[in-house]
Amino acid sequence: DPTPFMPEPQRLKDILNLPSHLQNPWIKALVKEFRGMIKKGTMNFERKRDDDKLAPAMDLYKCKIAKDGNIDKLKCRIVYRGDLISQPEDDTWNPHVSFLALKIF
Repeated sequence: DPTPFMPEPQRLKDILNLPSHLQNPWIKALVKEFRGMIKKGTMNFERKRDDDKLAPAMDLYKCKIAKDGNIDKLKCRIVYRGDLISQPEDDTWNPHVSFLALKIF
């Protein structure tokens, strides 16, 4: 029954205010996301140096429901908030070609 997990929590703070039987599945989803990011090399844990800039991030939670109406899985995604950075540090140029341009070439 997905009703105890609905609506989805907005932040980790909301999860920590839930009862433990609802809290544990969401925390498992968060840990799974962190492990996946570390395994894929997307992130790692390091000490912050004085000249480092912190990247803003946020956590998103979603309760996926199967066709029969039961819970399929609880998901968590950690996303980079690029819209909060006032000055981009990376080159944002994207070298791609549309199919039409490739066909003309």
